[in-house]
Amino acid sequence: NYWAPAPQAAQDMMRAVAAALALAVASSADVLVDEGLQRHFDVIKAAIGEELGSDGSTSTDKCVVSDSNACALKDLDTTTSTVVYPGAGTRCIFSPEISGDYGFQVFPGDRSKLLLYFQGGGACWDKVSTVLPMCSTSASPSGSSGVFDRDDDRNPYQDWTIVQILYCSGDVHGGNVTRDYNDKLGNPVVQAGALNAQVTIDWILGQDDLQAVDELVIMGCSAGSIGAQLWSAQALEALKPTGYSKATVFPDSFVGVFSQNVEGPLIRDFGYCNSLCPADLLSKCQAGELLFADIMDEQLSTAPSVPFAWLNSKADVVQQSYYMAVALTMYHSTNTTVFIDPAEYYYDVNERFEAYYSQHDNAVLYLVQSGQHCYTNNAFMYSADASSKRGGGYSPAVVDYMAAAASSSGLSGQCDGDVVPLSDRPDSGTEYCDQALDGRVI
Repeated sequence: NYWAPAPQAAQDMMRAVAAALALAVASSADVLVDEGLQRHFDVIKAAIGEELGSDGSTSTDKCVVSDSNACALKDLDTTTSTVVYPGAGTRCIFSPEISGDYGFQVFPGDRSKLLLYFQGGGACWDKVSTVLPMCSTSASPSGSSGVFDRDDDRNPYQDWTIVQILYCSGDVHGGNVTRDYNDKLGNPVVQAGALNAQVTIDWILGQDDLQAVDELVIMGCSAGSIGAQLWSAQALEALKPTGYSKATVFPDSFVGVFSQNVEGPLIRDFGYCNSLCPADLLSKCQAGELLFADIMDEQLSTAPSVPFAWLNSKADVVQQSYYMAVALTMYHSTNTTVFIDPAEYYYDVNERFEAYYSQHDNAVLYLVQSGQHCYTNNAFMYSADASSKRGGGYSPAVVDYMAAAASSSGLSGQCDGDVVPLSDRPDSGTEYCDQALDGRVI
């Protein structure tokens, strides 16, 4: 459940957090964290397992790439998924003795339909969040829920070939940095999510039977939603040799709402400036001033004919907890806003998409009246509509929106509630729709 302190309690918490963070240690010993901050950490950690989708419901094969075995798609078992361990410098956040090796998960299917899925699993953005840790630190294959369900005929991706970039780097799939703090073995923490994703894409390009793709969807949940967005233009360009004729980018449950003055340092410190950053944004990135919206403006402009179809809850509890957890761990070094509530979060989402809509015809947003975090990798994919994550009769439902994304046609923005100008929104709550976003169709 969402939790936010009263104003005086907020001030007291800020002082307490400052003291607690000052006591945080840079080793494998216990990290002391204020109770208020711990509440947000608990929300985030509880969501990690759901984002990974590792429900144990299906068996998974393993294949290690070597000189004698390329782990080619044509050789993989079509009745299950396979985790391919590519080597080639890929790695997880901690030493291999702790984290194991990086791998990506392949679900063989129709070779004309390719879903590139970026897995979620938290984030480790500083020493405290890494020591706890607040991210998945090992490559964990997903089970058979959501888009990975091969048995549910309602799944628009039931027969697609799916390549899932597993997430164990803690850097929202865009990192390229060696930190100045160590793991439990005394080795530097390394975040190489950008390389992990690139090696996975290289494997796709090496498959002879993925050279006649018709439909391509780039998707991800939570940290994977950010990954899908960060990688969108580059992946669309890199995958052109597959021959795709239709493509959609589908970010699920992370739009990048952060408190003031923390985005730039976060993006810079993950090593994004040295990985995916476009040349015209590099100086801003290096100065710690690059915003996620700047990156997405670039991505949307680079691929103007490709729909970017966001799916998001109006009151996503986990995104609010990220907002506050990141702010609370960074506020002592930046001038930032620490707290947010559902109404303010939803207002910020609307503001973000008003800006996207005004500049880009290829952006569209489906909003769910809920606090749910992620839909595409769980059963809520089938029940949710704009009125509720469990469904309330609203049409089109989330699964219909996802089907439209699969065919890159008929995508329309959705929201349940009274349509009002954002300036006339209710003083509290999220049960309204921004007039400026109403009626968007791609």
